[in-house]
Amino acid sequence: MSANDIRNKIVRSKVKTEMRKEKASAKREKRDKRKRDVEELGKDAPPAQVPRTLESMREFDETVVAADDEEIAGEEAMDEYAEYFGGNGAQQSRLSRGTVGAGAHYLLLRAACCVLLRWLLGAQSRQS
Repeated sequence: MSANDIRNKIVRSKVKTEMRKEKASAKREKRDKRKRDVEELGKDAPPAQVPRTLESMREFDETVVAADDEEIAGEEAMDEYAEYFGGNGAQQSRLSRGTVGAGAHYLLLRAACCVLLRWLLGAQSRQS
């Protein structure tokens, strides 16, 4: 009989809580046992468990280009946009504001525009 078969809500929640606590204590005991084994055996201890993630379970794909492929390196060197996307070009900044801006962004842009206008006006007055 599982906890879902219990119709009384209060009893069902108590049973589920007990089951969760038992499961957590079993996991804790298992973890503590592995830790004790590592301390007792030292270098002879079994290897640490490796989590099974998507990346660790992924099979090698032949169609993926290797990072050190000479042909791809040559093509990237000839790319006309390499200078722009490589970060070698001049840095450009643009301030813009939508019609519906967030309050903090609007205040920041307003302050930045005021500073830039003062700087530009100051530069023009210094030139004349």
